[in-house]
Amino acid sequence: MSDFPKVSVIIPVWNPGPGICRCIESLRGQTLEDIEMIFVDDCGTDGAMDVVRAAATEDPRIRIITNAENLGPGPSRNAGIEAARGAYLAFVDSDDYVDTAFLERLYAKAIADQLDIVKGKMCYIEEDGTKAEHVELNDIIREGIQLGEPLFVLFRYQHKTAIYRRAFVKYNDIRYGSSRRAQDITFLLKACHKAKSFGLEETAEYYFCERSGSLMHDTNPRTLERSLHAFQEQMDYIVGNMADEDYASLYVSVRLSYNLRLCNYWGKRQECGDAANRFAIGFREQVLRFPQLEKLKSEAFIVRVLCDYGVALARRPFILPWETHQSERYVEILQEWVDFIEEHPRCSWAAEKTLLLLYDEAESLCISENTCLPSSLVSDIEEICRRNKEKVALQYSIIIPHKDIPDLLQRCLNSIPLRDDVQVIVVDDNSDPRKVDFNHFPQWEGRRYEYYLTKEGKGAGYARNIGLDHAKGRWIVFADADDFFSQDFNVLLDEMVDAEEDLIYFDYINVLSDDITQQVTNRIWYRQYIASYLEGEASERVLRVSFPVIWCRIIKRSFIKRNKIRFSETRWGNDVLFSALIGSKAKTIKASDKIGYVVTTREGSLTDDLCSTSKEFRVRMTELMKCDDVFAPKYGPDARSIPFLMGLYNRKGIGRCVRLCLGNVFYPKIFWKAFPFFFKRVMKNGLR
Repeated sequence: MSDFPKVSVIIPVWNPGPGICRCIESLRGQTLEDIEMIFVDDCGTDGAMDVVRAAATEDPRIRIITNAENLGPGPSRNAGIEAARGAYLAFVDSDDYVDTAFLERLYAKAIADQLDIVKGKMCYIEEDGTKAEHVELNDIIREGIQLGEPLFVLFRYQHKTAIYRRAFVKYNDIRYGSSRRAQDITFLLKACHKAKSFGLEETAEYYFCERSGSLMHDTNPRTLERSLHAFQEQMDYIVGNMADEDYASLYVSVRLSYNLRLCNYWGKRQECGDAANRFAIGFREQVLRFPQLEKLKSEAFIVRVLCDYGVALARRPFILPWETHQSERYVEILQEWVDFIEEHPRCSWAAEKTLLLLYDEAESLCISENTCLPSSLVSDIEEICRRNKEKVALQYSIIIPHKDIPDLLQRCLNSIPLRDDVQVIVVDDNSDPRKVDFNHFPQWEGRRYEYYLTKEGKGAGYARNIGLDHAKGRWIVFADADDFFSQDFNVLLDEMVDAEEDLIYFDYINVLSDDITQQVTNRIWYRQYIASYLEGEASERVLRVSFPVIWCRIIKRSFIKRNKIRFSETRWGNDVLFSALIGSKAKTIKASDKIGYVVTTREGSLTDDLCSTSKEFRVRMTELMKCDDVFAPKYGPDARSIPFLMGLYNRKGIGRCVRLCLGNVFYPKIFWKAFPFFFKRVMKNGLR
């Protein structure tokens, strides 16, 4: 084992029984050998640590930490985090085990995609060794992310199926809670809230073993007290760190429902209802600290709605001892839940899906009791169902970076057709508040409009990446804030909605920004590329290679995600590498002669005075040389840099070009790419 292994596996040990042998064997047999195994002795009494010590004499990768007293799994894992040296952290319970390639597959995914968290798959194993059926959390996570749900609402349990970048955990001070119950939920809340990157690797399997006597099956009445303590820790974090009240409210409701379900899990004993009420009172005291949760302050709402919310997710009946007319109760529950969703328009897909489960249960109860649901309530539920369906039917996401030009941005927004299948995302790149009134930020009249105000000031590439992170449509369209769409754009969207290609090019016109009736020809060659291709005079190469701008394209979002294509976060030329990658990697392309976009020429824009400084020239050339590397295997060398230099020579003249080269003499790759080209132009054409 190296001094700094690839993965540190942390295993708290407290009376796991004979399962400890299987756990150790599965970890020692991992195909990823460069790991360390940190066993934390939590003062158990079943002799399991003797087995660990015996294994440590045979395997130097095993390390042992001993608690002074029994602390529980949370503090034990925290001790392991402090002692860990690996690049990534994994957590395994001492009575569980993992597939032999579990760590290798997760680590490979994490390194390849540079991820903070990578989650594998949970397999539930019954005491007799058979696999148990269960709802696949990864399916919920995948669908929720596609619909724009935050990770901390989706990935709420199964923490042991993932690995976590140690530097990320340490930097953000992410630790397990101190409670003996639900301490892992506290860890996941913090990790998923802070994570900048996340991935799924479903070939990596973790085997969770059901075992009577484990903490998971603890029926001690103190369980609810411990759950309340854990929830208090989570609330402390929410109050101090989460400004998004809708999602925070939803998270709180989900956590409450989990704890109230514990009462049902105890076997519907007579004291179950009283225990739920006691917990509700304690929960209410925590909720009062969070003013955004006004709807949750009623104990009746807590016990009767959220408790059933958790039960509906579990798809099993829950009958409170003091209630008998179930259909009447469900009418009240449904109305409360409809009100909750209506008051939280960004309420998640999971909340709406739960409503449907409650609705199905209520209809069944009404049939059995020969009653009917109120027609107004049914209408409200059907409207929510329609909205839920529309989320999945979203076709286009239009992403617009913006900085300091609100009037032109409004012009752009006004040109976008008002369609229910279009999502518009504006990302403001730290505009000057003296130029932009953020209290009256430009608006689009459509239903699906989102804008994000960033303070980093990292440029249009960074802003577009933010837009990609929030996009939900099947297709992506990019626009610049000082451009706008033509009248034919709506027709174009209709025509291309069912296209099979990865990438679609469409035509445009170029006008003066201050007088849009005046067409200009300074970017006419891109139009000529499209026309040549459509007329059969040019191959796909002219579009794939020679079309460096990002506008006038419709790009399949799944293609972008599958190939992990992102914009460069540079001030200049941040779109050229993105354009090169989509042009190179698209399996199929097509083009349309419809004019869907209007490019404007504006004094003071970044492209108005191209390469005004040596630094700008260096940044643009660096990006273009990366494009050369992308195209070289199929189209030969210098596919993008030389055409750029030719255009710069024709536009600036040899004197200006030479000065740009000399300004980069200490950057040999840039200098020796550009200077020979300009020298040949001088030898051929002379000084001009």
